[in-house]
Amino acid sequence: MSFESEEDMENEYFYKVILIKSKMELNKWIDNLKPLHLKLSDLKELQPGDKLDTVIFDALFRDRMRDKEGENRISPSNFLQQIHRNITYLGDMKWEIDFTDNPDVYMMPKPKGVVQCPIFMNCDALPTNFIWYPLDEGGRIHLTTDPLGISDLPREKHIHKHWRKFCNNTRIGWQGPIMLWKDVYDKPSIMA
Repeated sequence: MSFESEEDMENEYFYKVILIKSKMELNKWIDNLKPLHLKLSDLKELQPGDKLDTVIFDALFRDRMRDKEGENRISPSNFLQQIHRNITYLGDMKWEIDFTDNPDVYMMPKPKGVVQCPIFMNCDALPTNFIWYPLDEGGRIHLTTDPLGISDLPREKHIHKHWRKFCNNTRIGWQGPIMLWKDVYDKPSIMA
């Protein structure tokens, strides 16, 4: 195998040699694989109609799995099958997520079939306690309330930011990070 840089070689070693020999609880597993999460730069390379075979780590899935962690080692490809989703990029920062094959979705109301869903931007670099915010129809995030609209933020903390103002390495997702399905097979077992 050839590498484009020394950093690529170090990442390959880290993922295949160090992480594979261990088992991790889900949140640690997701956080350790941040370099493989989809980024704004990945989305900018897509053309309308491009399809992505993905794993979507929405917040409710992570919360529900936290209660089920145990001592069993489960391969990521088996454990994550329930959040395996196909995404079709529609262009203009819009996509559709296919929920047809696996209706066991951890959100309410439960989406059915192919649904146009907002793209969420990772906002952990912004002065907010909430990490993921959806883009509106105009391609902006509006940090005026928490993402669920439950509590208002003080007016001086309101932020309105267009996606073009985010760095290319900003992670994108849907209520949490997204990874390509092909990237989960050789990763460490998950404790469940």
